[in-house]
Amino acid sequence: MLKDSLEAALESTLKVSDIAYVKNQSDEYIFRKVVTTSRFSSVLILLDTKLNQDTVFIGEGFQMLAQMTGTFAKPVNIGRCMDDLSPYSHYPVEDYRTVYNLLLLKKENLWTLLGFTSCNKYTGFFRIFNDGTLHVCMSLEGQIFNSGDIINTESFVIMEGTEKEQLLDKFAKLIKKNHPPLKIKERPCAWCSWYSYYDHISEHDILENADKSGEFDFIDHIQIDDGYESHMGDWLEYSESFSNGLDGCIAKIAEKGKRPSIWVAPFIVSGESDIVKNHPDWLATDMDGNLIPAGYLTYGGWRDLPWYVLDFSNEEVVNHIHNIFNFFVKKLRIKYFKLDACYWGAIKGYLFRGNISRIENYRRGIRAILDAIGDDACLLGCNAPIWPSLGLFHTMRISDDTERNHHRTVQKAKETFNRLWMNNNLWINDPDALCIKDIDGQHIEPNDVHLQIATVLICGGIVTIGDRLGDYSHEDKELLRRIRDYTYYVKEVIPDEDFSTFTLNLKSKKERIKIYINWTGDNQTILIGQNSVNFMNNENLSSEYILPPADTLIVIEH
Repeated sequence: MLKDSLEAALESTLKVSDIAYVKNQSDEYIFRKVVTTSRFSSVLILLDTKLNQDTVFIGEGFQMLAQMTGTFAKPVNIGRCMDDLSPYSHYPVEDYRTVYNLLLLKKENLWTLLGFTSCNKYTGFFRIFNDGTLHVCMSLEGQIFNSGDIINTESFVIMEGTEKEQLLDKFAKLIKKNHPPLKIKERPCAWCSWYSYYDHISEHDILENADKSGEFDFIDHIQIDDGYESHMGDWLEYSESFSNGLDGCIAKIAEKGKRPSIWVAPFIVSGESDIVKNHPDWLATDMDGNLIPAGYLTYGGWRDLPWYVLDFSNEEVVNHIHNIFNFFVKKLRIKYFKLDACYWGAIKGYLFRGNISRIENYRRGIRAILDAIGDDACLLGCNAPIWPSLGLFHTMRISDDTERNHHRTVQKAKETFNRLWMNNNLWINDPDALCIKDIDGQHIEPNDVHLQIATVLICGGIVTIGDRLGDYSHEDKELLRRIRDYTYYVKEVIPDEDFSTFTLNLKSKKERIKIYINWTGDNQTILIGQNSVNFMNNENLSSEYILPPADTLIVIEH
């Protein structure tokens, strides 16, 4: 059994490294290391072993845009922006690849799961070497250690089973004990401005869509996604396109019977912001105390550069972010927040003046926001570090941004499917916005519309609409309503191993959904049961359906 050999290798590695451990009733390991030198490494190697280089694996990323699969000899990127490659890493290593916090190994019909079940102060990761070597490690970056300090790590588990989904469900239960998930009374369904206007949004654009939103009674929120602020970090100073501020715009949203939602990037501040000019002591530094932008350490960001990172070991910073969100809640009556660029609150290479770890900096920041918004609000995380976010968000983006093209649609689907186990366990998953209408520079084909809709249904999380509301026909509106209704009825998702067939059991309907995805370049013949209809148009289906290459069929079975 691979589990037995891994546990033996773990104990052998710990003995050589002089790392003690205890094992609790849930079979979770907790490691302890006494610092004996001032030149202490920021990485603990907990397990060093050798596997077959053809071992199949699935590995998580540190942040939203990273996932990996393949074999040790030939790793394959699932995500677009891997943690260990440019632009997120300025120092890629050729000897090995890196995945974080969760590693699944497959040998014949047996799955072995290695995973960290907590993330309060440090983060775990795995080094995947081409020759089959595996390192299980703990990252301690962001702190300075002294001789005599005692390091207590996050908890770690090795599990085994024949059913991957059951293994992941068991793993999720262990995580929930350490990080109880936040609850919300109802799942929001929002129209989001980003996917049609990006940062060129204006108050006029928001109100134009708010006017149309009355025709979509299933949409309950209008989400202003970036573009309203003068600079990143100056969240209460407004851009020229919102020269009247947010008060009037949000009041008009309420007049249409919708609730306001807003986008904020709470960990970053632009070099042009008032904070950088007036409060440089609020910002994280490099290990020598120098003020440096995030682009020196990782991907620098997508606009309004350079970005600097707030240091939440400073109580003035905690109070500052608390006051911003308190204003949003009490003055503007906003209760649904999309927090973006969260990853930058926990990046490698920064030193925090309170000698806290990068994980602690991140979690302190989110807790300050939770304290400000109250128990009846909803936090959506985006571009977030996955494990450091445990227990801190109601809903979490688990895939890349939607773009109206085939490559991104396929990529997002695979990202979402590998994170299905998180939904209703760690938080409510967000597969990102549905975008089924063309915009300038983006064209979407019918087969990609089908896969996008299937991905949202399979995800079973929240539904967000990204097209201009005035672009939808009556038939489109009915389709969107059907998507929202069925998504929120999903009780259980049963995938096959290659994610080509899914069964969706529903909560209170005497029917189920079957989804067939043709990943191949050939036609596939699908056998259809009696009393089945095509989800896209509600038309009856015959007993056989020819599914073209790169297309998706969504069937409602009555």
